[in-house]
Amino acid sequence: SAECSSIRNLLSGHEMVAASIYRWGSTAVKERWLTAVATGKAIGALALTEAASGSDFDMIDSTVSRRGGYLELCGTKTWISCGLIADVFLVFARFERQHVALLVPREADNVTVEPITRPLVGARASMLATIRFNHVRIEESDLIGGVGFGKVAVGSFALDIGRYIIAWGALSLAKTCMARCLERAGTTR
Repeated sequence: SAECSSIRNLLSGHEMVAASIYRWGSTAVKERWLTAVATGKAIGALALTEAASGSDFDMIDSTVSRRGGYLELCGTKTWISCGLIADVFLVFARFERQHVALLVPREADNVTVEPITRPLVGARASMLATIRFNHVRIEESDLIGGVGFGKVAVGSFALDIGRYIIAWGALSLAKTCMARCLERAGTTR
């Protein structure tokens, strides 16, 4: 953070996914993803933001529905940090009028990752993407925390981690800026 806010941004999204898997993931999810994400062999991205709702859980349009023995995810997330390089997405959606969080592997059928080609200044290195989930088949074990936990438990927990990281990063960046200004002020031409 002291040198690059984009790196801090990438790491915070990844950390929100890793911590959510650790705290709320099923045994199957932990066995598949926890070691890979914790060691950096797999990159995680938090997929909450939507074009019409921003990061407002109550306005999410993405849905999960039951289809026989599995779940099906439909929706589009945008401005997803790390989206271009993520191996797994922690996706927030609605399921039977309740909020859910679920892990979706990038390699799943019907997942499309589109780069955001003109990001805002300061976010250019954040690997921003729009992620489309078009009837993506999900196993029930991929729910993180269970039905109803998406907003009040998993989402709150993950976003708190992100807020702390952003605050620490801002302080670290401010400290670096101050040090560089003092260095510059102490030099003569």
